Amino acid sequence: MQEQNFLCDVVSVGWLAENMRSITFYAPELLETGIRNSDPISCWFPDRNDGFDEFMRSYTVTQIDRQKQTFVLHFLLHENPGPAATWAKNVEVGDDLLVSYYGSEGFRLPEDKPAGVLFIADAAGVPFVNAAVDQLDQIEAKAFLLQHSEKDLHLPVDGRLATKWVLPAELMTNLSANHWDGWYAEIVCEASAAQDARRWLQNKAGLTKSDLHLHAYWTMAGAMGSKR
Repeated sequence: MQEQNFLCDVVSVGWLAENMRSITFYAPELLETGIRNSDPISCWFPDRNDGFDEFMRSYTVTQIDRQKQTFVLHFLLHENPGPAATWAKNVEVGDDLLVSYYGSEGFRLPEDKPAGVLFIADAAGVPFVNAAVDQLDQIEAKAFLLQHSEKDLHLPVDGRLATKWVLPAELMTNLSANHWDGWYAEIVCEASAAQDARRWLQNKAGLTKSDLHLHAYWTMAGAMGSKR
């Protein structure tokens, strides 16, 4: 699918938790594309310093209401905020946001039904995990969530998941305590942690490339996304 651009209107602003903003958008044209919950979109945010440049960041579409023609994005607020977190902190009803959609897919169950689904995420990936749960169709699912802040522990996670918050250094130990034969893994967290988790699952648990899907939302090394 070619790039499609849409201007989405802010119709509601709230909080999912102390460190996560919940923003509802009215976007009938975007929803006509067939976009689904958990799919990623590219959002463009103004430069917090001069307002002339724009920065692209990827976010997860959630809580689509096709009757009201709305959807929700969740923004993690953190120390030293970049353009996206700054925008989300200050946004008001009536503002708008330019988004680009390329037809990229979020969570999709493999055609061959897996024995279970493993989610490895952090606070930034929690909206993706919550959006994916409705598609599990009674399949067993577990989530290891990487804790970077005490505030992360207060983020609401769908109760249908067996969830455990762990420190990043403890992830492999927790993975080792389980058997992952026949499972499918979704890895949605910081880039270096995501790569480490993928290597472990392939080298130690025997998962193949087709058994894994990785989407890194951010990186310790610096900003992710483009600028124009």
